[in-house]
Amino acid sequence: MRLAFAFIAIICNPAPSLGAPGDVLNSFTLSGITEYGPRGLAYDAASDVYYVVTPIRENNVRVIKFTYDGSTTVVESTFTCASGLYWPMDAAWEVNLAVAEDITDESKARVVFIKDDTGDIVTSFDGPYPAGTTLNGLTWTGSSFFAASFDTTTVYELTSTGSVVNSFNLPIDGVKGMAWGAGYLWAVVADPYGGYYDDYVVYKLNTDGTVADSYQYELNDTVTYVGGACWGRDDQESLLISTYNGDKYIYEVGFAEDVVVAPTSLGVIKAVYK
Repeated sequence: MRLAFAFIAIICNPAPSLGAPGDVLNSFTLSGITEYGPRGLAYDAASDVYYVVTPIRENNVRVIKFTYDGSTTVVESTFTCASGLYWPMDAAWEVNLAVAEDITDESKARVVFIKDDTGDIVTSFDGPYPAGTTLNGLTWTGSSFFAASFDTTTVYELTSTGSVVNSFNLPIDGVKGMAWGAGYLWAVVADPYGGYYDDYVVYKLNTDGTVADSYQYELNDTVTYVGGACWGRDDQESLLISTYNGDKYIYEVGFAEDVVVAPTSLGVIKAVYK
């Protein structure tokens, strides 16, 4: 009986396996994510909490505050921003939640600051791109914002009030999320019709724009629309990446040399180190 019990325990509790940089480590969804899926993601390192922004409809978004330790997620609070934010793209944490705003055809994309737990808009500033150009990627390094667009290769470094400090160009366009971690910027390119490995590439960047490394990744077997990204875990050098079509999962993708893949990952693990 003891042998049978041990055998069953092994089957029910498979050990994590080692993966390669660019592998999906885990994937999950959260209660409260709407039919439009998770969009912007932000990480508050000081409090070790994450935020995901999910649209309810135009000018009405829900923010879900949660913790994640690599295997378990706990929703701490949920609040809404009911006016003043047209449609959310990527997000970042400064002293408030900063959300990149989608555009109408003639509008200029903004960065909108939302107060934690109330959803009140504190302030906003116009993004660096001309009217009609999206602002898809946003991250905060502790001293500067970095903003990127799906429509252009130019990445801007901004002050906390939106003034341009510097800019540089990526090798390709199609950015859908930005993150800051391990002393690097991470630009998540996700253009399913781009042609360069279908342009699912993560660039690891120095703050002057020089490319330290790049990785090809694939979250699942369908065309995937990425909503945003943020830093994940230091030990795995991972990013959390949201998807808003199909499964509407949040994926954790690792970039350490020996990443640990969770046995309960929901996503199809199919990624190649480049």
